[in-house]
Amino acid sequence: MAWAVLYFITPVIVPLVWLRNRTTDPGTPSPGDVLMPQGVRLGMGVLGAGILAVALFLFLAPAAAQSLWPWDLTPLTARVVGGWFALPGSVGLSLAADSRWSAWRITLQSQLIGIALILLAVLRGWGDFHFDRPMTPVFLLGMTALLLGLLGLYRVFETRRRQGQEGTR
Repeated sequence: MAWAVLYFITPVIVPLVWLRNRTTDPGTPSPGDVLMPQGVRLGMGVLGAGILAVALFLFLAPAAAQSLWPWDLTPLTARVVGGWFALPGSVGLSLAADSRWSAWRITLQSQLIGIALILLAVLRGWGDFHFDRPMTPVFLLGMTALLLGLLGLYRVFETRRRQGQEGTR
């Protein structure tokens, strides 16, 4: 029963808490904060929108997704997977709206952990993949590229942040 309550109230409470917390953040960079270039933000926004489009496809057209998806799906599991894809898609869009590395840093760390765990699950469930389906290479290469790309992004901007801190000492 508690899980059902959480599933029903979380989609309402999380956005409300986010909106309330936004009023305490002026959105201006702190001294020494690294700014994200417009191209990086645009790329993150496009990536987020693409992932959100996949989430919507899975949720709204689960029967069509069944023949394309890398592993077997029922209409319910297609919608569940779509729900899981909605989070990183939404994260990409929200990051694109903020120019501060300090706003990206922790969120990117959590996304990196999540993607790494997904790729570990891929290895564990390798036998469940249908390599004749069109989304299989897209999923496998996309997740791998996403992990490597976000790791590179994290490394570049974390290095810039640290260099900025050293310059202020």
